[in-house]
Amino acid sequence: MVFAGDDTEAAERALVPFLRVGPVLGRRAALVPYAAVVTRTGMQHMGHQGAHLHNGFAVHLDGALGDRLEALVATGSGAMLQIRSVGGAINDVDAGTTAFAHRHQNFSVTAVAGSPSVDFDTAWEAVRPSLDGLCPSFETAFSPQRLSEACAPATLSRRREIKRDVDPDNVFDQNFPVA
Repeated sequence: MVFAGDDTEAAERALVPFLRVGPVLGRRAALVPYAAVVTRTGMQHMGHQGAHLHNGFAVHLDGALGDRLEALVATGSGAMLQIRSVGGAINDVDAGTTAFAHRHQNFSVTAVAGSPSVDFDTAWEAVRPSLDGLCPSFETAFSPQRLSEACAPATLSRRREIKRDVDPDNVFDQNFPVA
């Protein structure tokens, strides 16, 4: 967790309640500049990650989604489940003006496994009916169906036109293919 500011007493008041959420496996506190929050490892950047990810957007966190996510976690096949708020100002932008067309959903749901797993994929497929759209940057299972969930038809058409004009040789090929 990160507290933005240099008031250590305010940081403690804000962060200590989170220690009661569940077991604490480790903790460290340091007053550092923002650039030091994510430390450099010195490892060569390979342009991709090895984890297996699924994601989608939800309009509401309702009982059906909660039950499906609980079943996913119960398989023990994932390493992380993350739910982020994406509503608010994001939804103020017209869906047709940018490549990101998911402007009515309120939550992003991402599940991560260390490697591909049939149990993980099967449990995630049960979650999909509660979701509406996805972010291709957080999805490792490409298919034409996933691409149609990531892009509205007009957005996909614009992306394909730009791809033909700007990258006809497909130099940038590390994400969902849109050609």
